[in-house]
Amino acid sequence: NELEQADIEPGEFAKLEGRHKQLRHAVTLAEAADQCLELLSAAPDRAASETTGRAAGQLENGADIDPELGPIAESVRALQYEIDAAVERIERYREALETEPQALMEVEERRHQMRTLARKHRKEPDELPALLEQWRQELEALDRIEQDTSQREQELAKALAVYHERASVLSTLRRACAKRLTQQVTGQLAELVMANTRFETRVEPRDDGTPRADGLDRVQLMLAANPGEPMRTLAKAASGGELSRIMLALKSVLADAVSTPTLIFDEVDVGVGGKSAAAIGAKLAQLAQERQVLAITHLPQVAAFGAAHLKVEKQSDGERTRVLIEHLNAKNRVEELARMLAGTEITGSARCNAEDLIRDALA
Repeated sequence: NELEQADIEPGEFAKLEGRHKQLRHAVTLAEAADQCLELLSAAPDRAASETTGRAAGQLENGADIDPELGPIAESVRALQYEIDAAVERIERYREALETEPQALMEVEERRHQMRTLARKHRKEPDELPALLEQWRQELEALDRIEQDTSQREQELAKALAVYHERASVLSTLRRACAKRLTQQVTGQLAELVMANTRFETRVEPRDDGTPRADGLDRVQLMLAANPGEPMRTLAKAASGGELSRIMLALKSVLADAVSTPTLIFDEVDVGVGGKSAAAIGAKLAQLAQERQVLAITHLPQVAAFGAAHLKVEKQSDGERTRVLIEHLNAKNRVEELARMLAGTEITGSARCNAEDLIRDALA
């Protein structure tokens, strides 16, 4: 209501500031205008307009004798006209200039009103009209709230009906896919030397039934790593080595479901060895038939299955450390696998074992 009553126009405060400055110095401005008029038109024998006019007349008379004075006479006469025009503007300005204290008081009261409102609402004075318009729109929205609420409730009911219909379809598809995923992952685990492991994909409705972006289901991967153990969530039931093989089994099953051209496994064989490591290597090689597979490993049983072998090592000169990557040829690859088998000292039996690993991987 205060802003409505104040009726502040856009840009008014800036104009008011200029008006206030003019009124504060009205007497000084009036004196300057009066003196200017005196000098330009009123002073006897020395007014600029009269003096310039006489000079132009003399030059015009001389131009009758010497035409070269003609242009000069024209410019001086034009100067007289400009002075006369300036005198008219100054006279109008002087007539409009207010010097009454009442006018200054009214301007100061208006400035005070606008500044008080600006401080109250933490705005600049020139921002008050925009604030008023914003509040008008908000009030109009509040006036329409009952009608809008009813409309929104109808829209919400329709949206919920569509949501539950689609969520139901999604749940049905999930249960069917969960059954297939359970069967396929179980088959993959058998190939990874985990035949006694029970795996299950559970799709259950959430307790609260609250609509969510991913549907109404809670999907959990369950595992019993050994016979006789209860089914628990994957995070609680699997050891490090088991978790690595389960993730590899999941990647193997789901690889064709997404168009991922490259799969990267960072020590997927952690915590395993021997027969299990060879099974992981074979599974990685199988995945690599359809896409690029990069595997970071410390196990020679896994590295032997790679189509290419890159050796990564760090070197330091005491001041700076560098990472070097070397692409191994067939001979160097045997040496590296032998080193991975034997450690620091490479023996002949380690080399033979490395050659056997590569030969078995290619079989």
